[in-house]
Amino acid sequence: YAYDSGAKRWRRRRTPSDVRFAQRRVRVLTWNVWFGGVDAKVDGRRHVALCEALHAADADVICLQEVTPPLLERLKGEAWLRERYSLSDARSDGVGYGVLLAVRLPVLTLQRVALPSNLGRELLVALCAVNGAPLAVATAHMESGGRGGGVVDLRVRQLRVCAAELEHYARVGGAVLGADTNFDATGDGSDASDDACR
Repeated sequence: YAYDSGAKRWRRRRTPSDVRFAQRRVRVLTWNVWFGGVDAKVDGRRHVALCEALHAADADVICLQEVTPPLLERLKGEAWLRERYSLSDARSDGVGYGVLLAVRLPVLTLQRVALPSNLGRELLVALCAVNGAPLAVATAHMESGGRGGGVVDLRVRQLRVCAAELEHYARVGGAVLGADTNFDATGDGSDASDDACR
């Protein structure tokens, strides 16, 4: 979705006619914005602070996880975002939370890939053009809900799907995955995540 300033609304984005985009470096930011609202007043302050931090980061691609409908509405209202970025989604269905990409590179395609999940997780991939080569930038939020072997195995399967989807782009141009993997260094299977990405 791209913001149409004449119509003052977000519209489905078309593939750009000129996909040449020269840039020496691409800055990618990933952030789990934590959906767990304390209350609307606190969430409102968190959303303002988050938008200020995202703007200050000046990233070419922003990968967000745990985006709620109220946060999406807040983001869509940000002038800096409307002027320079395309969004992977501009709909607020009022249900749960999900992942979002904000991209200021030329986007050739956008793809959603279902991940094996008990929670409806997905991989969101934006194929961009940078220096005449494809760059796939993706985000995902891996399964949460415990440290048991079943959840760890599910996360590993999710990472394998992500790796398989991005492997081609990594060979011909580049690929970046900005995700909340829900692995950490406390013995919850983070070694398994290393194996899944080899």
